[in-house]
Amino acid sequence: VKIVDEQTGRIMEGRRYSDGLHQAIEAKENVKIEASTQTYATITLQNYFRMYHKLCGMTGTAET
Repeated sequence: VKIVDEQTGRIMEGRRYSDGLHQAIEAKENVKIEASTQTYATITLQNYFRMYHKLCGMTGTAET
């Protein structure tokens, strides 16, 4: 069972749903049930970006 990013349509390798949801989906789909993963820490994007003094960015649609 792979999670697909709804914005890009790309497979999010290594990502699994938490709290037994991923295992429930695996059981429903009759595939091998993998062991659950442990989340050790979380941070919001806003707080992550606040860790840096300078930020920059670029759009993939920028024209020169």
